[in-house]
Amino acid sequence: MSGVDTVGFVLGVSGWVLTAVCLANEEWKVSTLDGSVITTSTIYENLWKSCASDSTGVYNCRYFLSLFGLSSK
Repeated sequence: MSGVDTVGFVLGVSGWVLTAVCLANEEWKVSTLDGSVITTSTIYENLWKSCASDSTGVYNCRYFLSLFGLSSK
């Protein structure tokens, strides 16, 4: 029985580690709009916020107040 317990423990810990890595990542969804040098922008989204950056490097972030504020796409 100790082998099954060890495998279960390792799988449980690895699941927690993978969940922590996914939640800490700020770029779950990345969209890029390429145009001229002036209009190029990149949009980053994750569970808590949506950020957009333009070609000058300026970031504009919008934080979601609740999970119900997420887009359906």
